[in-house]
Amino acid sequence: MKKLFFFAIIPIKYEKETAIMKNFEERLRANNLKTTHQRLAILTEIDRAGHIDIDSLFKLITKSFPTMALGTLYRNITDLKNRLILSEVKVPLKKNVYEVTKEDHIHLVCQSCGKIEDFEPIKSVVFDEIADKSGYAIKATQVSITGVCQGCR
Repeated sequence: MKKLFFFAIIPIKYEKETAIMKNFEERLRANNLKTTHQRLAILTEIDRAGHIDIDSLFKLITKSFPTMALGTLYRNITDLKNRLILSEVKVPLKKNVYEVTKEDHIHLVCQSCGKIEDFEPIKSVVFDEIADKSGYAIKATQVSITGVCQGCR
């Protein structure tokens, strides 16, 4: 029985990881980027971390790709940002971090531990009011709110 239970867990995890990888491959192809092992590793590590700065990402990536240069990582990050596959998040008083692009959302940043959490949805009356008063057609937003998380209070 234990063996059946053990083996039943592995395919579920494998299927989830395979689906995520296929999603990344499709996004790269849709944006005319080659599907390289390095790009897939970059996207996978950023997705696992949620939000990660370039130095931490470099440390993780070089475990799998020890010959990858920092310049190569920067070029790949730039290509992925330019194609809107990755987003750069500007965090007050911290290094910028990267995340896989998703729907607009707010970043909650703990000023004690540095944890970053996504808060959805971002669509609100405030943004509608800003658009009405300014005349801007708002295409995207990036909002970070600083506070103290529950774990640090």
